Amino acid sequence: MQLKRNQFYLFLLFTTLFLTACGEENEQSASFAASIEEVQSSISGDNDEHEQSASFAASIEEVQSSISGDNDEHEQSAPFVVSIEGMQSPISGDQAVVVTARVDSGINAQYEWLLDGETVATTQSYHFSGLADGNYTLMLIAKDIDSNHQVSADFHFTVTGRSNQAVFFDYGSKWHYFDDKQQEVANNWMNTDFDDSVWQQGESLFAYGKSYQYGTDLAEHFDSDQSSQNESQYYFRKTIHVDNINALNDMQLNLRLDCKAVIYVNGQDVARTPLMYKHNQPYTPSVRPDEGTEFNISIVIPASAFVEGENTLAIKVVHTPVDADEGFYANVFDASLTNVASLANNIDGPYVFYRDEKVVVKALTGTEVLQQSYDSLEDAKVTVILPDNLGQFDVELQKDFTVEPYLYDKPEKFFVTSDIEGNVQALVYMLIQAGVMDEQFNWTYGDGHLYNLGDLFDRGPYVAESLWLFYHLEKQAKAAGGDFHFIVGNHDFMNLYGDWRYLHQRYFRNPGLFGEPLIGLYGDDTELGRWLRSKNIMERAGDVLFVHAGLKTTIIDAVESGELKLEQINDYGRGHMDTGYSHYKNEDFLRYLPSRLYWDRSVPYGEMSQQDLDRGLMVFGADKMLIGHTILRDEQDVPYNRPVHLYNDKVLNIDFPHNDNLAEGYVQAMEFENGNYYHFKASKTQGVTRTLVEPSTAN
Repeated sequence: MQLKRNQFYLFLLFTTLFLTACGEENEQSASFAASIEEVQSSISGDNDEHEQSASFAASIEEVQSSISGDNDEHEQSAPFVVSIEGMQSPISGDQAVVVTARVDSGINAQYEWLLDGETVATTQSYHFSGLADGNYTLMLIAKDIDSNHQVSADFHFTVTGRSNQAVFFDYGSKWHYFDDKQQEVANNWMNTDFDDSVWQQGESLFAYGKSYQYGTDLAEHFDSDQSSQNESQYYFRKTIHVDNINALNDMQLNLRLDCKAVIYVNGQDVARTPLMYKHNQPYTPSVRPDEGTEFNISIVIPASAFVEGENTLAIKVVHTPVDADEGFYANVFDASLTNVASLANNIDGPYVFYRDEKVVVKALTGTEVLQQSYDSLEDAKVTVILPDNLGQFDVELQKDFTVEPYLYDKPEKFFVTSDIEGNVQALVYMLIQAGVMDEQFNWTYGDGHLYNLGDLFDRGPYVAESLWLFYHLEKQAKAAGGDFHFIVGNHDFMNLYGDWRYLHQRYFRNPGLFGEPLIGLYGDDTELGRWLRSKNIMERAGDVLFVHAGLKTTIIDAVESGELKLEQINDYGRGHMDTGYSHYKNEDFLRYLPSRLYWDRSVPYGEMSQQDLDRGLMVFGADKMLIGHTILRDEQDVPYNRPVHLYNDKVLNIDFPHNDNLAEGYVQAMEFENGNYYHFKASKTQGVTRTLVEPSTAN
């Protein structure tokens, strides 16, 4: 009787399976037929009733399996279909993930979500976050309550960049802070174990001396009768949590302030803002840009400074007021911590340092922060990348530098530019069009001499690149019988001794990205710093005197009287590179006087008499003086845009507004050849012209 029932059920099953299998591939049909034979065999065999029933059930599973086959036609054999909606891979950043189970209509389902085999939810939708970076499997099991059938689906995915999200914070976040000028801050204020619960707490922006609609007011530390050189110090702390130290990358601390700061992580001094001096130097007051306005600084904080779990970020803000006589004491501080920003198109450097008997090269390449260390000069690879697809060139570092002579014969031809101010685009175009170099940055000027009359620094964004171009050409020029001369100007000095009032904004951001103070970029332990310290503030080629700014009667008098020797002027001037010049005015006036050659505007402004000018040239042994420093303008305040003769042709001014000129499609300079001075002009529309410089009577 049991056998007949089995045969009846088998007939129904075969009928259903036959209808389902219609239209399947031949391989599935063959498998289906074979399964029928197996079922028939199991029924007709010698097994007892119980064994036949078990074999019958197993054979049904085999038939179902043979239909589903390797083509994953599970939908045809499963009692209903289930799917996962809302999943994608990879999951990155702070992306929120919500997944939802979908089943056939009419199915009364129960759900179970499993993440890597562990049940995490029993609802139709599942929201998850906070996963560490890695690979995961999410499985959904859906069970039809009415039929008791269950079906599963799974999804393999990757999580990246989600670990350690609690590390980051935005501007306007909460800090503990200390601003009490009546009490000394504890020595261990920056350490993790310091109890800051007694400190005040507030939301940034923190400020005094300015009015903002949000943030926290700080206590003012200055009184109107205090010196402008006094410093105030404010202290800020916050706790940040690291989930997974192995997944932590370097981070970018973005600061908004009009002062300088030291950054600590877990008590360790990890970074300083560009205006703050080196770690082993005191907090020397330094001039900041755009006095009275806040600016933005970004600093890379290394992941190695952190530990897994709780960390303390502490910031000491050091503020030096300016214009104290006018009552200005403003201070501003805010911060955010983010992933390192894209470095696309951010080109800066390279900067070459000599440290611990190593040659260290640091640069921003447009795609990365480059930091490489070499055992020797010969091994060091220094590649200068120029902006706007101008190209790149490799630099061969020099073993040593000797001070350039300041007296030599007048070259038969020379090319003179001045006040480039970080505009490497104008410089490259000018030198190529003038035939000084080719498009591969090779010297092509033969035995000619190239002069830069100072102020390669400030205002423009590509100072280091411009310096390297001159550095690169100098060696080639000497090998060809020519030469390059760098006459140091006031803005060059300012950047060496720490006056950054005119510096391009990016130089308050970029040094922090490769962990250097701004004052250290051209220090005496750097290649460019060593090179600059071999240059002069005054040179005389035959009867021509080259200086940046002009002359002053006080230095003329000192040289004429013999108090100041010509051979002392450049030595004293180079001494200003590290210490500045102003303090010498009262301490050692003779050491102060050379600063007049790169600062004073008495000559271009016509404030010196013809007699004193003639006397000055005589004591310096010259008949003519070439200067930059000052853009001369007509009565309508329009730049002359040509070399201008002054003082009965005894002075030739060659300063031009290069940035404005290039924007209009041309560059200008001055050239000497065959005994004549020519106005050089290269236009992108009209080509190159060389026009004889007009005498002063034509001005």
